[in-house]
Parts: sequence; C-alpha cells; structure tokens
Amino acid sequence: MIPSDTAARLAALLKGIDAHINLIPLNPTGSYGGDPASPESVQKFQRTLRDAGFPVTVRQRRGIDVAAGCGQLRTLRAGE
Repeated sequence: MIPSDTAARLAALLKGIDAHINLIPLNPTGSYGGDPASPESVQKFQRTLRDAGFPVTVRQRRGIDVAAGCGQLRTLRAGE
C-alpha cells in the first residue's frame, strides 16, 4: 500500500520541473516481503500527480515470470 501523501509529496518536489512521470508497478520476487500496489492505489497515485499538472503514464509490468523488471532482476541459486 502506498501512503496517500506520497504522490502529493512527489508533486511538491517536482514543482516547477518540466517532467513526464512514468509509474512502473513493482514485480515482487520471492525474497520481497511486501505486496505490489493495488491497481486502485496506482490509479489514485496517478490521479494525484495529474491533478498537480504532471503528465503521468502507468507502464505495463513486464518480466514477472523471470523475477525481472522494475529493478527486481536477481539471480537464483541452485536449490532456491
């Protein structure tokens, strides 16, 4: 779950910067203890940033089947 004020804080940090924001949902791996954001949370995050005047794209998750993508690329060891 993404804290509701995180998108507003990001918008404040980027205020005055000409930026396009890409949101890439997390691909969880076996060693990650958390859960990815729900589609509803992602939409709320996107809406908050758009309401602040930023163009925002939610990217398609890829690499889920090989524990890759969104910074989650990792190596499996024998026996894992």
